[in-house]
Amino acid sequence: MIIAGASSACGGASGEGEALSVSESGAGDDIDTAGTGETGEGGEDVGEDEGEAELPPELIVDADNRALIFHGINVHNASKYQADRLPTITQDDVARMAHDWGFNVVRLLIFWDAIEPEPGIYDDAYLAAIGERMAWFADEDIAVILDMHQDVYSEAFCCDGAPTWAIFDDGEAFEQQSLWSANYLQPAVQHAFDNFWAGDGGAHPELQEHYVLAWQHVAETFAGTPNLIGYDLMNEPFPGTAWEFGDIDAAEPSAAVAAWGQDALTPFYARMTAGIREIDEDSWIFIEPRYGAAAAGRPAVLGHVEDPRAAGPRIVYFPHLYPIEAEVFGAWSASNPTLDNWESAREAEQAELGGAVMLGEFGIMPDWDFGPELLEDILTMADRATSGWTYWSYDTNGRGIIDPMGEERPAAAVLTRPYARAVAGTPLVHVYDAHTRELHLEFEHRQGVSGPTEIYIPQSRWYPEGWELVVDDPEGSWTSEWDAAREVLSLTTDPGESPHVVELRPAL
Repeated sequence: MIIAGASSACGGASGEGEALSVSESGAGDDIDTAGTGETGEGGEDVGEDEGEAELPPELIVDADNRALIFHGINVHNASKYQADRLPTITQDDVARMAHDWGFNVVRLLIFWDAIEPEPGIYDDAYLAAIGERMAWFADEDIAVILDMHQDVYSEAFCCDGAPTWAIFDDGEAFEQQSLWSANYLQPAVQHAFDNFWAGDGGAHPELQEHYVLAWQHVAETFAGTPNLIGYDLMNEPFPGTAWEFGDIDAAEPSAAVAAWGQDALTPFYARMTAGIREIDEDSWIFIEPRYGAAAAGRPAVLGHVEDPRAAGPRIVYFPHLYPIEAEVFGAWSASNPTLDNWESAREAEQAELGGAVMLGEFGIMPDWDFGPELLEDILTMADRATSGWTYWSYDTNGRGIIDPMGEERPAAAVLTRPYARAVAGTPLVHVYDAHTRELHLEFEHRQGVSGPTEIYIPQSRWYPEGWELVVDDPEGSWTSEWDAAREVLSLTTDPGESPHVVELRPAL
């Protein structure tokens, strides 16, 4: 409800309108149409605060030190099957991501075999094509996470990842399986991973050396690109022969898997991070837990990864989420504990690892009748517990959000929701209720922050009759500006009135 004495802004169906008056217990409140800026004039500019920024490690920030919250998508599964390993998207697709669904980030797949097709030989034409697509995203104000993707180690085994020259499988057997993930059980695949993870202490130390040099070449190519957030070091790393089938849903990892996490995966991430930092001091490093278990809500086996960045670490923990009940049995029940387990496990791991948390992959199949409900539950949890998410994926099949004719599948509407893209301070609460269409944001001022808070409001989809914004700050202390083309509200608040409580709701 509107708090007596609080100022608020209301967006009409066209983004325009006149000042309204709403009363509570006889007290009048100004409700300003977004974009007029009539209320709150004279408020202090947040950017005028001086001093060094005190950045909590759990935040991802922009150049103005605003906390960023990401809603986005993976781009995309189809690129795995292209000879050139490039996504089959157009600039029109990118525009849809921004304007139809309000996405402000993509996890853009890149592949080791495309980057380094021969030892020490880099395909700069491939990277230039990736850069061209990054520019498309920049034109639509969409940030990019570069994801070095692999599934089942290499295309030679079924899927994507390492070039064939980087396969050392010790002559073990491989028999192609119809289910792609079943190929992880093949001895040749597991031994190929073992030789990779052995690093400098193994028979093929050149593997990780080539991998870090490939990452350095990527960083040399893209460091400083304005819309680059950072680098996802490896998709769903697999433990090799340490892995057992039951690990996917084991309450605790086996001793072998736990040892692999501490003795192989954690040092690998530290090595890659140090290598990238020789080139790029500014971007974030994204690290993932092992294949399977963490995505099913189980604990990870990852230690603290040191970031040698001189100005302080920039590490993002980037787990996935695929509930087993839905994935294996095609069912879902409200009593399923997977989401609660996932949130609890990630919270504990964040305390150990430090840094921010984002949800890197999740998705629903279009024929799941429970899919939209499950997706809504995942998004609600992610908005509460993480700095954002990237849905899997922008495709016309599988979990894709559009069909082959370009029409939306059910997931698209659920994914389109209001959120605070950039917060001029430290977020304390960020919750959206899809049933009432109400967004609740609380944040406090943080030294060194400038610029407004930006809230994406999908007016054309969810607020055709308009919306109201209630700001629990004194009248005259804040201003707002509505960008109808982007459907983004910019809200400037007075640091002296911190903490701030902001409510978005459908117009009365």
